[in-house]
Amino acid sequence: MRSVDRAIVEFANRAAQHQPQRLAALVAAKYLVVVPIVILLGVAVTALRRRDTHALAVAVLAGLGAAGALGLNQLAGHLYFRLRPYWALPAVHAIGTRGGDSSFFSDHATLVAAVSAGALLINRRWGLASLAVTLLVALGRVAVGAHSGCSARPERPPPFVPASGAWA
Repeated sequence: MRSVDRAIVEFANRAAQHQPQRLAALVAAKYLVVVPIVILLGVAVTALRRRDTHALAVAVLAGLGAAGALGLNQLAGHLYFRLRPYWALPAVHAIGTRGGDSSFFSDHATLVAAVSAGALLINRRWGLASLAVTLLVALGRVAVGAHSGCSARPERPPPFVPASGAWA
């Protein structure tokens, strides 16, 4: 892991080791994922009641896009394995259960970000609220030690990325 990445993970994990921060990090990482989904469903129901076909189509496409993003994220995790920080770094302690799958990208953050983008396209106020929850989920995933702070750019390019200057 890079030194900045390592410092981010260790700082967030160290800050979440004591109560009530430990509980807040665990709730943010595991259970707040439901909030943006409920927001998108609420916005879709409102669009359905108003007979707003455009907003309803965006909501449906956001749900399908979230499912597609989750599927591609699973594929990327199988093609490029990266140890979770609580396995790779001795200073990071797991909060909650330990998983053995790749930490390359967070499934939780991927799903919530896709759903939040759809909610933001339909309704600005609810979309911004959903986006705020997305940031909390991402921070919670880092704090519990499940993902690194800079998972979007690993220490070396995955084997399925063409060797080009665009990675740097």
